[in-house]
This record gives sequence, structure tokens and C-alpha cells, in this order.
Amino acid sequence: MKTDVRGKIIIDKDKCKGCEYCIIYCPKKCIELSHAINVRGVNFAVFSKPQECIACRICAQMCPEVCIEVIQRKGGPIYQKVEHTISKLIDSGLDKIKGAGEQRRRRIRKRKHKKESNEE
Repeated sequence: MKTDVRGKIIIDKDKCKGCEYCIIYCPKKCIELSHAINVRGVNFAVFSKPQECIACRICAQMCPEVCIEVIQRKGGPIYQKVEHTISKLIDSGLDKIKGAGEQRRRRIRKRKHKKESNEE
């Protein structure tokens, strides 16, 4: 079991709509659905395994409600691998999921555009 904590996740439980995208796409399965209910009347996501988190920020990228903040520990992982993973998700059409949220789609498009202009 890992003891080196690379980051932490802050989830705004009242904004969470329980869509489970963060849970599905977390590579280390650090997030799970709570048994409690928030102000929206749904089970919300909770950060359950901080010792496993690699602070990759995929959960925050996938959240349609933009209610996840990832705080990376100083000296954490390099983002090239994360950028590659996000690019693969975009190429697979994941950014067009029904109900995924326009804010998230704009953020992904902006990130992809920035990456492409840096490569030129």
C-alpha cells in the first residue's frame, strides 16, 4: 500500500449530481459514491482513498458540474501523461457525452487547442 500522498481532492458535495463520471474514470479508483444524500437529493461523490491518489486531475476534467478541485502536493507527477490521457478521451468522442456539461466540453476544447498551439 502506498503511503506517499501526491494530492488531495476537494468535492463540493452540494454541487455534485451523482453522475459517477469521476468514479468511472479515476485510474486509481479513489472516489466512491456516498451513502448520504446532498441538497439535490442524490448520493454524492466522496474522496475515499487519499493514499492511492496520483493527483492526475482526470476526475476534475470529467466532472460536468465542475465541483471537484484537485490539489497537488509539491513535487507531484508531471502532467504529460495526463494530457495524453485527456487527449485520448477527446479523440474517442467522450467530450460529447449526452449531459456531460457545456462547461466541461469548453474546458477540454480549450486545453486541446492550447496543447496543439504549443506543439507548433
